Amino acid sequence: MVLRRHSEQIEAAKRAFIYQLGDTLASWQSVEEQTYYCFATIMRGSPDHLVSVTWHHVQSFDSRLELLNRCLHFVFDRADNPAWKTLFKRLEKASKVRNLIVHSTYGVQVTDKGAKAFGRPFIHDSTAIIRKRANNPEYQFDASRLQAEGRAFEVLAVDLEMFRESTLEHRQKG
Repeated sequence: MVLRRHSEQIEAAKRAFIYQLGDTLASWQSVEEQTYYCFATIMRGSPDHLVSVTWHHVQSFDSRLELLNRCLHFVFDRADNPAWKTLFKRLEKASKVRNLIVHSTYGVQVTDKGAKAFGRPFIHDSTAIIRKRANNPEYQFDASRLQAEGRAFEVLAVDLEMFRESTLEHRQKG
């Protein structure tokens, strides 16, 4: 009976974690989408397919972000646009969090209090060991932390959309 109770707790913890993982990654997709729309806005006037091919040919989000950053250097009268600079730093940080989430391994810990699912860097990952990420709680994600990160991704996506509408589209019309 005890084993069955833990088995049910483990399954419930896994389901809750996997659900939240999917929800968090769906929120990240909004960030990537809004970043693309920023790029497409400043490339307005170019054929849509060329804009899309250029963006999607670049494989990593970090490289796409740097492409956008360099293009924006030529859009603004001053290269140091404070709104973009703040968003850029937030995007860099969020990208690192996203990478930690998707490249984590997941497991379930069972204690007297129940079962808890979590993601963390692979314990044999030499880079994680060298960077002191392995077994470091700061680099672990349970369902509630995933939920918080998902909300942060959603806020970032909205802020990108507002930046595009208030700054980039305004510049394109002006």
